[in-house]
Amino acid sequence: MVAVIQDVNRNISICGQKYNAVTTVKVKSITGLGSSIVNMISAGQEITFAFMKLHSKDFDALKQKLAKDQKVSFKVREGLCFDSAKTVYEIIIFKIINY
Repeated sequence: MVAVIQDVNRNISICGQKYNAVTTVKVKSITGLGSSIVNMISAGQEITFAFMKLHSKDFDALKQKLAKDQKVSFKVREGLCFDSAKTVYEIIIFKIINY
């Protein structure tokens, strides 16, 4: 999907799991779907994605790359929370899109 960064934060818990970094984005378009997504994401939706540890080792560098209004392509996977009523989206790959 392609989304625009709204905010990047550190040390946030989602579904009882603490993530070093998360980003809130506004989805612009969906470029593909996979079998790992149960709760569909749609264009115009504002949603929070969690960065896997691989991407969030250096929070300050990550936050610099992902400034507000930066356009980014994301590949995410969905994980269900323990109560199964909530979900978490973890970023597998992301790529900054230069205008």
